[in-house]
Amino acid sequence: PEKIEAMRSTMGRSYGVSFLCYVVMAAAMAMLIGRMDIMYVRGGVKLGALIGVGFAATLGLTANMFSEKPLATYLIDAGYQIVYLMVMGAILVAWR
Repeated sequence: PEKIEAMRSTMGRSYGVSFLCYVVMAAAMAMLIGRMDIMYVRGGVKLGALIGVGFAATLGLTANMFSEKPLATYLIDAGYQIVYLMVMGAILVAWR
């Protein structure tokens, strides 16, 4: 109960920081899309997959190896990150 209450008290800040991080990621991906002159949604999806597997999943695995969390937790987190980066790439290219 104490841990849940502590989480509730910092929830707004946590969501705010998460949102800011996603905005920074979207801006960086938009810059890459522009520099690489990606014109089709498929290219945005591929770029998102590359970033997801190449950076997000590898960093997450490294962090997981030094934590007490099970590998299944990593697979869920990495899968989620790869999917949202693919969707982000698709949206950014379509918006362009």
